[in-house]
Amino acid sequence: MSCLTLERLQFVTFYNGELGLLAEVQLRVTFDRGGHTDSFMHVGAMPLDPYHGNISMYTFDAFWLVCLFGLVCRECNEAREKGICRKG
Repeated sequence: MSCLTLERLQFVTFYNGELGLLAEVQLRVTFDRGGHTDSFMHVGAMPLDPYHGNISMYTFDAFWLVCLFGLVCRECNEAREKGICRKG
């Protein structure tokens, strides 16, 4: 893009209480000096209640937290070995 191109980027968030969704719309409009406009729209949505009574999803969350905790511990140990941070 040249320095004579203007671009407008807009994010709008919507809540749909009927379906229990949170949606975000990304709209990008590019204006060229010659009068050409180019537009792009992306819509993403996620459920507000992702579990819907499915207890097995808590198992995946617990596994993810254990992995995250293990990663933090390994990084701290590596930082101590290299002398980046102090012990205790």
